[in-house]
Amino acid sequence: MTGGLRPHFNRVGFDDSIITDTTAEKRQDMDEVAAGLMQGWEYRAKWYGEDEATARRRGAAAGSAVSDGGSGHVDAAQAGVPGRVRRVADGGHAGAMKGCPR
Repeated sequence: MTGGLRPHFNRVGFDDSIITDTTAEKRQDMDEVAAGLMQGWEYRAKWYGEDEATARRRGAAAGSAVSDGGSGHVDAAQAGVPGRVRRVADGGHAGAMKGCPR
C-alpha cells in the first residue's frame, strides 16, 4: 500500500429471502395495464395499498380527467395509472395507432 491508502471492502449479507426487483415488477404491471391485461384499479390496489372500492373510485376519477377524444382508446394513464404513457414501435404516442387520434 502506497500513499497511505487502505483497501476498502463492502460486506454483503445474504439470507433466505427472495430477491425481488420492485422497479421491474412495477414496470411490468404498468405494461400489463397498458395492454389491457390488468385493470387500473388492480394496479392501484397492489402498489398504493388501496382497497378495491377506493382503487376503482380513484382510477375512475383519474381516467375521467383525461379524455380519449371519443375514440374508445384508453391508455394506462387513462386507466388510473399515473405517469404512464404507452409508446408504440414508431416511437410515437399510442394515439398514432390506427383508429386513435394523435
